[in-house]
Amino acid sequence: MKTILFTRGLALYVCLIPLFSAGPVLAQAAAPYGPAGERAVLRLRKMEWDGNSARIRTPEYRTSETRGLARPKEWHCISVSYQTEPQWIAELVFQYYVLAMKTEEGRNLYSLYRARVTYADIAEGDHTSTVFLRPSTIERFGSPVAAAVQILYQEKVVAETNEARIRLPEKWWEDKRVVEKEGVTERDGRLLNRAQTPFALVDVDAYEVIK
Repeated sequence: MKTILFTRGLALYVCLIPLFSAGPVLAQAAAPYGPAGERAVLRLRKMEWDGNSARIRTPEYRTSETRGLARPKEWHCISVSYQTEPQWIAELVFQYYVLAMKTEEGRNLYSLYRARVTYADIAEGDHTSTVFLRPSTIERFGSPVAAAVQILYQEKVVAETNEARIRLPEKWWEDKRVVEKEGVTERDGRLLNRAQTPFALVDVDAYEVIK
């Protein structure tokens, strides 16, 4: 039995690698950026999902109220940079998958989050898509150890990438050995698009309209 791990475009064949084992492993795979023989629809630049760049404090708005204001907490932000080439794209769908881990009583517990974000009227040029985990979600269920995104154009996947800090199958979000593994819980409604967060009004013109 062999497991294929992808790292920066190179395929490594490792025999009998256990799922969810410790150790830094970067898993990444990218689909073609457009059907063969056709002009590319978009180019996926990078996904930022881990480390200091993924931690962002709650934005503070000016207010005359000064009583009982809480200190800003840290959200977890997954950010995807991409470039589109057509003058206009009517709609793009970003399908996100995030796996978080928390250790309790010596046991690793995992939370699987999914979010589908649909953008409208995307002009040619550089763009950014973001999703967020609340501070309370991170505190309760742990920080992300893997993240993936698939970008769909006209219901077809035109780009995807996934990265992880633990050993996982190539498309772990579809693999029953992961999603049905004991200790993995799928949690709906917790991975939020920008419009569902306090960041919705921050630099609003830099982000596309969410349908």
